[in-house]
Amino acid sequence: MSTVTTVRLARGFVAEVRGVDLSADIDAELANELRALIADNRVLVFKNQKLGPEDQIRLMRVFGNVLDEMHDGTWHSYVSTEKGSSVLPGRLLFHSDNHMTNEPLQFLSLYAAEVDRESAPTLYVDNVGAYRRMPAELRGTLDEIQTQQVSYYFYGQGGDRPSRSVTPDHEDAPRADHPAVWRHPVSGEPFVYITELHTHHVLGMPLERSDAFLEQVREVLYESDEMYEHHWAKGDLVIWDNRATQHARGPVPDAQLDPDAGPRSLRRVIVGTKDYEQQMQERAAGAAAMM
Repeated sequence: MSTVTTVRLARGFVAEVRGVDLSADIDAELANELRALIADNRVLVFKNQKLGPEDQIRLMRVFGNVLDEMHDGTWHSYVSTEKGSSVLPGRLLFHSDNHMTNEPLQFLSLYAAEVDRESAPTLYVDNVGAYRRMPAELRGTLDEIQTQQVSYYFYGQGGDRPSRSVTPDHEDAPRADHPAVWRHPVSGEPFVYITELHTHHVLGMPLERSDAFLEQVREVLYESDEMYEHHWAKGDLVIWDNRATQHARGPVPDAQLDPDAGPRSLRRVIVGTKDYEQQMQERAAGAAAMM
């Protein structure tokens, strides 16, 4: 019989899972329990775990298809503030990974391999709960619209500026159109799929009206009382549903300017159908075929 217990941490969408050693083999009973837990809670927190890369990869295969997003055969990467890292200094706005592609990632995991106790926290909000809290008028509009997601990250924009604020508009920037409301794949519950970082505008709506509408939606999405803020300790593992939640990060220092800043190295393993690079290659091939 399973000895797993859970402790609710925030607003019905974050649970700390206790009584399980994730470095051990995961049998069918535990796998089913973990899948049920993430469907019910959307963010799972595990403390004091001692996990190597293979342990984390094996665990995430419980939730679906693990992607080798670095295309180097390791099946994991690091979100790190070390010199030479791709992590830009400053804060990172609320977003869903690969929201600006046709097939966003399904589940994400971060394991605290090395962190300073003053490391920047990761923040989470619940898209399912946000839909429930939306005023009826906003919810009615959301049910009918599509929005365009755009990423300017690779054009020198950090993660602290919404895509709508960036000019000029690079026509070849990654982008995708999505319904503003999705359905949870297990529960069927509707959830808002609009993010602070990537959602650029409402399709078919004048930009001034679109900006005002999206600001109203964001006011509900990012109510401070509805957020969960995770302060990292070594051995923490957090797994979350990338579509039904959003995450953000507090400010991190510039390692080039502050060599005394403490470490923040989180090992990342992801689950989805296609990674970012695969989708960009498909997009480029499709554009070439149209020429």
